[in-house]
Amino acid sequence: MPDREPDFYELISQWLPIWDESHLPYIPLNEIGRAPAREWIDGVEGDWSPAVAAAMASAAETTDDAMVRWDHCSGDYLKHFMDRGRSIFGGREKVPTHLDDIRFFELTMDFADRHGPDRDLIMWRRPWVQAIQVDGYPLEFRAFVADGEIVGVSSYYPQRDLPEEMDIHAQRAWEMTELLVGLGPLDFTCDWLLKRDGSIVIVECGPPHLVDRPWADPCCFVSGQIHGIALRPMPGSDAERRNASRSRLDLDAPVPWIQTEPDED
Repeated sequence: MPDREPDFYELISQWLPIWDESHLPYIPLNEIGRAPAREWIDGVEGDWSPAVAAAMASAAETTDDAMVRWDHCSGDYLKHFMDRGRSIFGGREKVPTHLDDIRFFELTMDFADRHGPDRDLIMWRRPWVQAIQVDGYPLEFRAFVADGEIVGVSSYYPQRDLPEEMDIHAQRAWEMTELLVGLGPLDFTCDWLLKRDGSIVIVECGPPHLVDRPWADPCCFVSGQIHGIALRPMPGSDAERRNASRSRLDLDAPVPWIQTEPDED
């Protein structure tokens, strides 16, 4: 019987054997470094341990056709651009050049609090997969599983509505996720990407979105009300409110903790 504690399934390294057992396609990964959580946290202030320094040096060698992330998350260096529909770009936006990243820091602190500061976190390099684009955003879906059953699939990017004909791709994500049920935890989410050649691959799986444990973002759904397929923000959803706020913001305004260009020597 799978362990019901979803925290155990938040790391990509914990999902790899499950993906392999399912024989489902996923974006491949290559480990380029690892260090205890406390060393990554210390690195935010510039105090890089040998393990962190080695991982960051390896990350700096990443070519433009690849990206870098940690076992438990990517950082704002990537999310800042993807959330604004800038999924076709090159250079350092896909690679952390420093650790002063608010999203990375908060999630790593949370991880260390729950699992202990000495637990290792891996840094991964993976190819940058070219996705089908819809209004400037990749065509991705998040599937939601609760109590061992898939309960919903949402467009991953609620910043734009998907046309009704995209329902067929959401159905594909639903059917593919069903092949993971029973191999891992009872509750989880799984993110899928549609490649330009029309094939579908796993981006990552992670903690669930449940009424009492809404860890994963519900995307287009109302929090705690995951049911069916959502191609656009549901009325009353957080996504609907965020979109209304975004229309009043300068989306190109710089964010202090984002470093978009490497430092000059």
